[in-house]
Amino acid sequence: MNRLSYLLLAVLFLHGCTLTGQEFSSSAVKEIQPNVTTKGQITKTFGEPFRKGMESGFDTWRYSYRALMTEKSGYVDKDLFLIFNKNGTVQKYSYYTNIVPPEKPMTPTPASTTGN
Repeated sequence: MNRLSYLLLAVLFLHGCTLTGQEFSSSAVKEIQPNVTTKGQITKTFGEPFRKGMESGFDTWRYSYRALMTEKSGYVDKDLFLIFNKNGTVQKYSYYTNIVPPEKPMTPTPASTTGN
């Protein structure tokens, strides 16, 4: 590799680079309803799937997103897997991520006081 190639690799790692897939909304996953949500609605919400397949005769779609942010902030990993009924509605789905929801701010509790 020449010097320019090493420089380009360094810039990508420092500024972040997408490794796999296309970003999709984690909050929209909560809106998926088995036996109600259709393929058309999934496509409208999430776009085209990263991968399509079959499982036991049923269509399957996978949405994956993996991105290296920076060495300090780590990476993002999201995976949505859907199985569809023969009528085109979602039969079931699974969603995995390494993103931890932000914790609720702690409410300070009043200190107990004792009389002197």
